Amino acid sequence: MKIVERFPAYGVHYYEVKDKEGFPWWIGLSYKGIGQYDYIDKKTPRKLFPWEKLENVYFKQRKFSFEVHKRRRIQTTRRPLGPGKLIVYTWFASAASLAKTIWLMAVAQHQFYLDCSHGRGPINLLRNYEEIAAELSGSVTCSTLSLTTSKSSPSLSVFKHEGEYILRPIDENSN
Repeated sequence: MKIVERFPAYGVHYYEVKDKEGFPWWIGLSYKGIGQYDYIDKKTPRKLFPWEKLENVYFKQRKFSFEVHKRRRIQTTRRPLGPGKLIVYTWFASAASLAKTIWLMAVAQHQFYLDCSHGRGPINLLRNYEEIAAELSGSVTCSTLSLTTSKSSPSLSVFKHEGEYILRPIDENSN
């Protein structure tokens, strides 16, 4: 299994999409982020957008989009990164159901990234059926769209605005 995990395409879920000009691409979703792949080459992403640079993910009908926060360098302070601008990347799926599927997989992969990067890791497989059943029947109240995480990790909220499902970071300082 460890050999297979080292393959570049391990854990990547590919979806066929087209850009605004109608050119075909593959979008690959994984725990690393969202990759844009050439239609004839699914091995190496042309662009990889890591989850930590992701600002919003949304879909509406056949359109799947996400915003990437592009930080600019500031020379006057010790902090090398400062506020920047948002770049929107948009693709079109062959059907509205596919755009929603891509969005749902992005939500799931982002949650997996959060779980792994904040020490929660994968589920402990050495539990008995009674422990698993008790956990599932008693305390689990999450849904597919819920991305609430611990206070120490970044959280994302999901909401619907004018028919569009939007995934946004929760600003904990604004509460």
